Amino acid sequence: MNPKNESAISFNWLKERAGLHNTQSKACQKWEKIKNEMLSVTQQIISLQDWASDYWICKGFQVNPYFVAKWSPPDALDEWPSAKIHVRQIRPTNHIDFLQILSDAKVNPEINSNDAVQEFYLLDDATDTRGDVAMHKAQYVRAWLFTALGPLLMSIPLSPQDSAEELSAETVNRLFIPKEFKEILWGVQFSEGYIETLYNCRKTVNGNLSISTTQVGQGDEWMKHWQWLSKTINAGDALEAVQLSARMLRSIPLLQGLLKALDSGNEYLEELSIAVIRRWLLSLKVMAWLEHALKSEWKMVRPQDLACLAYNALKPEWPRRLVSVSHRSFEIKPSLQQTRAWASPLFAIDATYVPAWETNTGMIWGLFANTEVITIVDSPNYFASEWCRREAELINYLEGKCDYRVNRHVSSVKAEDVSVFSRIDQNWYAVNSRDHDDQFSLLTGFPPLSHVFVPLKMQSWEVYMLQAAGALRLFSATYIDHEMVNRLAQALIRLNDRPPFESPTNQPGGWAAYEEIFQNLNSEIKGDSFFHIRYPQKFSELNIDETEKLFDRIPDLITGAPIFQSPALRIECTKQASAVA
Repeated sequence: MNPKNESAISFNWLKERAGLHNTQSKACQKWEKIKNEMLSVTQQIISLQDWASDYWICKGFQVNPYFVAKWSPPDALDEWPSAKIHVRQIRPTNHIDFLQILSDAKVNPEINSNDAVQEFYLLDDATDTRGDVAMHKAQYVRAWLFTALGPLLMSIPLSPQDSAEELSAETVNRLFIPKEFKEILWGVQFSEGYIETLYNCRKTVNGNLSISTTQVGQGDEWMKHWQWLSKTINAGDALEAVQLSARMLRSIPLLQGLLKALDSGNEYLEELSIAVIRRWLLSLKVMAWLEHALKSEWKMVRPQDLACLAYNALKPEWPRRLVSVSHRSFEIKPSLQQTRAWASPLFAIDATYVPAWETNTGMIWGLFANTEVITIVDSPNYFASEWCRREAELINYLEGKCDYRVNRHVSSVKAEDVSVFSRIDQNWYAVNSRDHDDQFSLLTGFPPLSHVFVPLKMQSWEVYMLQAAGALRLFSATYIDHEMVNRLAQALIRLNDRPPFESPTNQPGGWAAYEEIFQNLNSEIKGDSFFHIRYPQKFSELNIDETEKLFDRIPDLITGAPIFQSPALRIECTKQASAVA
């Protein structure tokens, strides 16, 4: 085990290289300017849907008279925003020991990411089967580079660092890419719409640009990263992956490009570059905490729990809740529903929280990652729950051992005293509402009312047809040649005519799942041994890119859960839905 905290070293390396210890540096001056401009903004945009994002990680909220976002940047570029909320009998978490971890990490002026890049590709090449340890660790690295830099810029630290000038110039070029999307009509303040595009746009293998539709700032690539971070992994493997990520984030060409953009005199480039540097710093900061936590002893908390908590700290969601509630559902929910907390944007409660692409593990730890007060509701059966014991252990760790957030507190509430949450919410509204009105309305309550589309139940032939079409799309992404795709489907219609090579997905039984899909459809339409769906001869490169993207969203099927037919159906449904949209 590497005893160093590589993320803390990289954090200090970045601060030094970016000149953040000098208040007269370009980065410090630009952040000071943006921070002051954010604090002086009076124009507010009302959204009736829970779709807004916050890649700057600088937004709070107020009632004016409606529930609206409010720029609330922290003083320091490398801190999370903080809001004042009055809660009695609270205990501070241990941020002091975390600051000591950062202080103890010494930076060698000569360090760079060259060796780390080579190690990453050796790791990536070591993958033998889908989902093995080598692949898992490589996906950890990609996840952390992704949230720190976004898919366009993460290719810079993933490249050999020898051609520094070319990579630096390419960094600036890629900052201009969001400008190519003319339809960006929201997020005009501080280029936040362009920043969200930067973090959800990628170049495909064919050189095309592909941008995801986002849910609260998260495009569908986030789903893949949440899935990998939530998978079972041992602490040693997770630690090695995080440390490798941190070493790769010492990319000199990337930083040179961002500093060049920061000194360009172009306001757009300056805003994007300082936003990326901010997310880069915050990523390394929480990764330093994650390294320390992965080296600690745990009884209930698993490595994937720690990883998901840390990853949530960079999630671009808005509103960012202030008070999280750890409770035993069947004992406390009936009482919670009678409090203002149940419909309040201040409180993170599992039953009222709508995830974007997070897994269940990711969603649960998202309730606690960025809240300023964590409350445990003490009830008779709290510790009978495995998840409650897990939450309590991690909360105790933040309080007693180490916390990456400054000014965070922990409190305990008796089951019979949950009405205190109503007073907390009422006091906040009295301070932050323009009219000091503590009454809820359709526009001040949260989550807001939203239109929900509920599709009709599919008939069996529709399910079989969409599954078969989804399977053909997977074949096209794997084999490209449309004639081979159709011959393969035709062969699978006939019993005992399986291909002599492995299927493109790793479900148990291999080709048997595809045989079942095609034969189900043929039986439904009372067909013979001829397959009646054909993949078209002509398809554009863009279609190939989109299909590869869909293919990339298939989960690991090695355990047989979910069964392959479910992802095949989802692939085609997603494709059809995007075509309609």
